[in-house]
Amino acid sequence: VAMRNVIFAAIFDKVLKLGPKSHQEASGGKVVNQMAADAQRFLFVMPAIQNLFLVPIYVFYCLIYLWILLGYSVIAGCIVMALCMWLAAYASRWLKVLQAAKSKDADARMETMGEAVGGVQVMKLYAWEAAFEDKIKNLRFPESQKLWQFARLRLLTTALSL
Repeated sequence: VAMRNVIFAAIFDKVLKLGPKSHQEASGGKVVNQMAADAQRFLFVMPAIQNLFLVPIYVFYCLIYLWILLGYSVIAGCIVMALCMWLAAYASRWLKVLQAAKSKDADARMETMGEAVGGVQVMKLYAWEAAFEDKIKNLRFPESQKLWQFARLRLLTTALSL
């Protein structure tokens, strides 16, 4: 959590240093979503970097020990491990696609929320609350569907990685 806060602070400082032209190109909701996605991505990468160095050593020692205990049966286990690695890599590609789609939906919803908050007086004056509520719910539904798909796929990749 502390690492994520440090990343947020660094990104926030960078955003504050941007010029007015940059602020016109990206809305506030888009910047916040980008910050959250980048911080989460960085936190996912940290254990992977550690595993990059440690996993080959663990696998080597485990295979030697299993070979001593089981003999040729280790080959079947290696085949199953290779299959699980291939499935996890395939699922990871889908995670990347779902993350992009989820971010796009979240950006659209955040933009609408920004419009609603920015024009709250006009919205109240013309009694558009229900219309905006429906619009936001309609934008939230596909986003929540993608969140569920993302969570299930993330669970699958975690299970395959164990």
